[in-house]
Amino acid sequence: MISINQDPLVYQARKLKDDGDLEVWARPLISATSGKVAVALLNRSNNKQTITMQPDSVGIQSNKGYTLFDVWEKKTYPHSTAAELKFDVPAHGVVVLKMEGIMYPFNIFQYK
Repeated sequence: MISINQDPLVYQARKLKDDGDLEVWARPLISATSGKVAVALLNRSNNKQTITMQPDSVGIQSNKGYTLFDVWEKKTYPHSTAAELKFDVPAHGVVVLKMEGIMYPFNIFQYK
């Protein structure tokens, strides 16, 4: 978490998905086109929930493959090309991921 917070790009995370109590926030790391993105899946509800997100929504080209690292669990996931990811997020909890892949040349982080 400290490395995400102290990333030299100093880019504010954006809320990319808001389904009431379930939210997806993301920010690029190093540069808007580096292929490295921090993603937070936030569950503000009183129950464990499954949050779905798409790597493409955070600028990662899923068909070209990517890797995931769960910051809290210190777990590295195998290389994947899945177009959709699902994570169980505890009540009032958060899952924080670092994703690394190939960014779209023009992506969500290059727009205001």
